[in-house]
Amino acid sequence: MLNVKKDYRKEIKLLKSKEAIVYTKSQLTVRDFIGQRIRWTSKAKLYRDFDVIYTSFIVLIINVSVFISMILVFTGSNYLLYPVLLCGKTLADTIFMNSILGFFNKKRLLKLLVLFQVIYPVYISTIGILGNIARYSWKNRRNLK
Repeated sequence: MLNVKKDYRKEIKLLKSKEAIVYTKSQLTVRDFIGQRIRWTSKAKLYRDFDVIYTSFIVLIINVSVFISMILVFTGSNYLLYPVLLCGKTLADTIFMNSILGFFNKKRLLKLLVLFQVIYPVYISTIGILGNIARYSWKNRRNLK
């Protein structure tokens, strides 16, 4: 898709149709899921597309900030930063997820957002680090770290 975008950026459109949805097989174990995310993250440094880099950077910075502010609460350093960042992130994510879940007729899952708001910053921060330092093996191939 990134190669197509190089030549046809203005012609690419979103086809918001249930008939166009492509389903993929999910990972069966948490270990496989984490391994998949580490592989995906390890390729991030190869991307040259501004939109991908910018979006990834914003997501990483926001989640690392929330994670660090969570740690600061436990160390007694700052009690206000975490709730402020968490509320701002939750508001933005609720608006985005409400639209997505509405399209998939899964708005009932919105109630899980609060739980994942606490888990996601830890997950993104950890995978972001591991994707840049950890070794992995997949389909008999290994990364060269």
